[in-house]
Amino acid sequence: TCAEADVAFVTGTTGFDDEEYEALEAASEDIAVLHAPNFARGVQALVNVVGQAVRNLPGYDVELVETHHNDKRDAPSGTANRLLEEIEANGDFTERTHGREGEAPREDAEIGVHALRAGDITGEHEIVLAGNHEEVRLTHRAEDRGVFAAGAVDAAVWIAGQKAGWYDFSDVITE
Repeated sequence: TCAEADVAFVTGTTGFDDEEYEALEAASEDIAVLHAPNFARGVQALVNVVGQAVRNLPGYDVELVETHHNDKRDAPSGTANRLLEEIEANGDFTERTHGREGEAPREDAEIGVHALRAGDITGEHEIVLAGNHEEVRLTHRAEDRGVFAAGAVDAAVWIAGQKAGWYDFSDVITE
């Protein structure tokens, strides 16, 4: 393992079960571990901006729409889950509503979550914050998978010089 070899570890894999996640956390006691659901710099900027927007717009309805290619396995995606965590951490949201069907009035503390899978779309995440008579839309669109590879390389170079601990991609782009 990386811990046995004393080698830092970078992963962008999502969907770990509890046991796998705990193993990563345990490894971070001995080596530097960087886990991120997305290595696009623009996505990290979106995470930062969405938290600020939610804080600045209390009482606004929030919907998240994410779109990926038709072979994407997880829904919502790891990136969508990271954005949802940021929204929840910065606002009074206690419920995620996945899709809508039939008579489904909106609850005050809910975030609407919608996952689309179609064609060969690389990835798009849009957060809609809607109040009375106005809305704000925050969108990141990856047009080429190279943005993920470039960010992963940046993360690998950065983590090589770090002490043991748990890191995420925000640590890479804020230094």
